[in-house]
Formats: sequence, structure tokens, C-alpha cells
Amino acid sequence: MSCVKLIRGFDIGCVPLLKKYYQNVVLINRSDVDQFSVTTTSSLHRIQFNLLPNKTGYLFNGNENVGLLNAKFSKKEIKGVPYYTHNVDLFVGGTSELVKTLLKQIDNSNYFAAIQFKNGDVEIYGFENALTSGSYEYGVQNSLGGAVINLSSKSDEYDPPYLYNSNNITGDFDNLFADIPEFLGGDFNQDYSNDFYITEV
Repeated sequence: MSCVKLIRGFDIGCVPLLKKYYQNVVLINRSDVDQFSVTTTSSLHRIQFNLLPNKTGYLFNGNENVGLLNAKFSKKEIKGVPYYTHNVDLFVGGTSELVKTLLKQIDNSNYFAAIQFKNGDVEIYGFENALTSGSYEYGVQNSLGGAVINLSSKSDEYDPPYLYNSNNITGDFDNLFADIPEFLGGDFNQDYSNDFYITEV
């Protein structure tokens, strides 16, 4: 039995009419994360992270007029426990060696994804268990000139995608999450409270 209680409703009149992601997805190697902090409460659902020195995310850039780069998640229940499958769509096209080796990296690496919504929100998909490519058919003579590759959770996640939280959300995304300073810290003050790693957000 769940201990979570419903504590709010939702006013559809307050939903912005924006319904599109910017056509940019950043993939980040899970092993390149230095620090991270996840906050999930009754009113917060966010993540903050930084990368190891000299590490960066990798940008997949699409045409803003087409909309091939997308994200979504689905929910299922197993023995009364909700699980979430995260999905991100990427486009890759062309015939070069760079494309072939990139496809092998997408198919075999351990990464998560960041995608930005038109209102400025940055969502993080597959952070806990990483993403992997599904089956795809790649053809340069089709109407796309390549393939839309669906990335989905390697294992189902316990949470929906997190919102990225930072004092410089757009700047961090545009800079591919490189060079973000350390944010975890604290001083031992011998008061034996549990606030050693709590940071202001």
C-alpha cells in the first residue's frame, strides 16, 4: 500500500499552449557524472548534477521546422508499484564512417538524455538506469535520409523524468553541461543534525 497522498488538483486553463521541444538533445555518459542531487517531494521533482573535469555532453541537433527529436514516458504497474519507461527520439542521417561509428556508440554506451521544452524546462530522461537504442531500420534512400532512433530505458525507472535544476538552466544546456562547478558541500558543525548535504535550491 502506498504512503503517498494526493495533495493537489490541476487547472488546464493554466497550461501554456507551447507543445514542442526544441530540436536539440544532449546525451551524457553516465560515467562522466561527478556529483548529483535528486529531490523528490510532494512539490519538487528535480535533479542537479555536474560532470567530471574536461567532460561534456554530446549534442544532437535537428531542424526546428520538422520535429524529429522528441521525448515521452509511459507508466505501468507491477504488483501495485508504478514504473516508468523513458523514451527519447534522435535522428541520425548519412553514410559516412562517422555515422556508422556513432550508431555503434549509441547502441552500446551507457548514457542519459537532456531535452529542452519550449518554455525553457530541461527534462532528464534515463538518469537512473540509462537509455538504450531499440530496433531500427536505417536507410539513406528513405524520405528522411537516415533513421529516427528510439532510445528507451534499459530498465524501468521508479520516477518520471526529472526537471533539471540550476541557477543557469539554459546556459548549462547550451554549454552541454560542461564546466558546472561543484555544488555539494557542507561543514561539520557537531550539532548532529541531518543537514550536512542540504543545499539551497
